[in-house]
Amino acid sequence: MIVKFTGWLIIDPVIAILVALNIIYTGYKLISRSASGLMDAVIPEEDTRKIMAYLDSLKEQGIDYHSLMTRMSGQRKFISLHLLVPGEWSVKQGHDMADQVEETIIGLFDEPVTVSTHIEPVGDPSSMKDIGIVRRKIDME
Repeated sequence: MIVKFTGWLIIDPVIAILVALNIIYTGYKLISRSASGLMDAVIPEEDTRKIMAYLDSLKEQGIDYHSLMTRMSGQRKFISLHLLVPGEWSVKQGHDMADQVEETIIGLFDEPVTVSTHIEPVGDPSSMKDIGIVRRKIDME
């Protein structure tokens, strides 16, 4: 069609190639986005830093944490951690603190979040025997 107006015989094949490349690129993006939505992945580092900043602020109250693990599945974030509370606390005190921590972390995000905590006494050496759990802290700089 454009050849009729311009007289350039090469223009139709060039436009056809550009349209084909656009279709391939768009198809790749759609497939990539769909596949990544089905796969679990860690949450963005910025979100992990936000969680860690909050958890680090609890150290003033004698509360620590370890084994922070995160993943995303679709739009939902899943966060798991071990909450180390003073050993002399009652079960109720530890449970109430865990509820507060979970609610605060959920409040840090606009999208759906599931938070799971495991309570352990801060001074007990057996609290650090989490076989198979990798503890990696993100550099907060």
